[in-house]
Amino acid sequence: MRIAIFCLLFVNLMCGQGLPQGFSHRGVINDSQNRPVANKDVVIRATILDDDKEELYIETHRVKTNATGHYNIVIGQGERILPSDPNFKLSDLKWGDATKTKSYRIEVDTTGSGQKFTINGTSQFFSVPYAFFSLNNLGSLTAKSSESNSCTATVDNIAALKARTPSARFERVCVKYYSSELDNGGGEFMWIPEYNPNGDPNVDNLWVDIHPGGIRNNDDGCIIQRNNDTTKGRWVRLIDGYINVTYYGVTGQKQPDDGERIQRAIDYAAYNAKYNPGITEGTIVYFPSGVYKIHNELVWKNGVSLRGESRFNTVLEAGYPTDPNAPAYSTNGGSLLKLDTGRVVGSHISDLSFQGIANETDSSKQKNCFSLEAYTGEFGDGGLWNSTIKNVEIKGFNGNGIILKGRNDYTAPIQFNVFENISVTRQTPLTYSLYTNGQLGQNTFINCGFFAKFNYSMTNPSEFILGTNVLLSNATNNFNTVGIMSFINCTIENSEDGVNIQHAESVTFDTCWFENLNVAIQVHNGTGGFKSKAIHITNCRFANAAGFGSLKPNAFNQFGFGKCIFVNNSEVNVENCYVTVSRVVREDDPTYTIVDTALNLDKKLFIYRNNSSQGVFTRANSFQHPVLSNTYGLTPSVSISNSTLNLEQNVYCNVTSTAAATVATINTEMLPGERITLTNASTFNITFTKTGNLDFSATSVVLGPNRTAEFIKRQLPNNSIKLQLVTVY
Repeated sequence: MRIAIFCLLFVNLMCGQGLPQGFSHRGVINDSQNRPVANKDVVIRATILDDDKEELYIETHRVKTNATGHYNIVIGQGERILPSDPNFKLSDLKWGDATKTKSYRIEVDTTGSGQKFTINGTSQFFSVPYAFFSLNNLGSLTAKSSESNSCTATVDNIAALKARTPSARFERVCVKYYSSELDNGGGEFMWIPEYNPNGDPNVDNLWVDIHPGGIRNNDDGCIIQRNNDTTKGRWVRLIDGYINVTYYGVTGQKQPDDGERIQRAIDYAAYNAKYNPGITEGTIVYFPSGVYKIHNELVWKNGVSLRGESRFNTVLEAGYPTDPNAPAYSTNGGSLLKLDTGRVVGSHISDLSFQGIANETDSSKQKNCFSLEAYTGEFGDGGLWNSTIKNVEIKGFNGNGIILKGRNDYTAPIQFNVFENISVTRQTPLTYSLYTNGQLGQNTFINCGFFAKFNYSMTNPSEFILGTNVLLSNATNNFNTVGIMSFINCTIENSEDGVNIQHAESVTFDTCWFENLNVAIQVHNGTGGFKSKAIHITNCRFANAAGFGSLKPNAFNQFGFGKCIFVNNSEVNVENCYVTVSRVVREDDPTYTIVDTALNLDKKLFIYRNNSSQGVFTRANSFQHPVLSNTYGLTPSVSISNSTLNLEQNVYCNVTSTAAATVATINTEMLPGERITLTNASTFNITFTKTGNLDFSATSVVLGPNRTAEFIKRQLPNNSIKLQLVTVY
């Protein structure tokens, strides 16, 4: 029998009035066929080890699994085998010894005898339980305290703690709950005396040790100030993990406004990130399952992570601003979450759902979800760096889903970030699921979905929302383009346009799905003619992605000529893609296609390229039916200027001329070894001569009307470049 253990969760338990004396562990046991070992008496052996695998603590638990194979134990409250000292407590372990990391091991005996254990792996503790750590590592704090290492009193709530006069310096008091039973906002607090800024040797400078920034103001969560007392110290919450929003009286019961209290939790986590970088979990703000109402903007700060229980059960719901100074609703403000000034580095958001204002149609009250616009800070730079957003759902916003906006002066880019397993659904026209602008680089989207609100109807074309799901744009600046953006295994669906790219460089769509779109991808130059370059569309699938394909054509033809890819004055590579049902094709007969010029079905193309000088490179694409491979403009017309042809990235060109002409030089961005094909599309002869960079055996070569010449680019031993004629036909 193979035993599988997963879903490990360690949570400190409060025992009576003392410190945590155990960890809750929940697990499940499956057999070798992945079936639950249900309703069975088993023995669980838990072992804590140091980094050289020395066994520090061993205990066993006799439990019975439930109908799904799950069990629950409290490590620290089992039948102890090691150590043998009857007075030993789990907190006696040296949790704070930086030279000795610790790990835990779980073993299972499904026979119930306690003799046949199966080892199921060993995992390291990634954080030290703070309460256990503090027992051994408070240093001068514990040395100067006359109190024992446990609570000396218990009070009902935070209000009672505020009213309490400490009985001794460094007194510890247990609080049952924040304001009422079952709100989970209680915990253990220690009285920290006043920090003396004048350096009086008779007064402890403990606030420097515990809070390097000096004495902290009351935040009604982790730092509690006594009633009417502004100078005599603070009650400080002893935290053994994440900054739980319940510490600030937030219950997840959709209270009128949780935003201000949540912001205090973020501020405290930001303080830990700045002054206590070794306390990793103290920089994470945790949201248990529930619905949290947010009216004013939350500010995402440097080093702070926001983590929910799951993207399905933890919801942050937007509301109307209650602060008269709050930003107006617009594309530049009025968001649920915005970026702080200065650099925001190593900050993460995960396992959350964000819900917009339902049924709000007034465009003047537009509210975005994430407004990640970069602002410079005290050190002169800013932006979002080396951060992640993952396992997140965004829906119901009448503004934009995600805004990424870097500055155009090199001071505040959005870069080195990863967005993973995100679903964003836009609600209204003229908004975007993803909007980018300014200097962006090295941003990756993995397994993300960008959608428009969609209720399919065979008779009502308005069920498709006008506008674009993804906009990648920096149309006003030649240097700080949107660049190095990758979309991997992403989905873009149900919209007039899927992706609109304006003046971007090095953007990749790899293994992405495009469906139910009038135009799947548009690639444009920006204002001033700045071109989009190195746009790569590879290994993608297009389904009903040109004029909505087989979806009731007379209903959706209002959007114009459909095409999977539209290219305007830009350089695009399209390789290894597959196209299906992008025109009306009968399911029972893939060879049958309706071509109705009145409905412009014959204009639903794979690629439409305008007659510009930039190139579209295609290779190894495949189609459900040959008719789906139709393109327009992939062989551009190029005119001769001063005996020169400027081909840029194009490899197939029609050469036009209003009279007999001579070509001596061909300028191309192709590399040595690549071939160029030129067709004389005029009614006059074109003569190629060797006076420029062309090479052939004769003195000159004449290319008549409708004749084609093929050249190969060569790099000679002296490193000069020649275009050698291969053949004329």
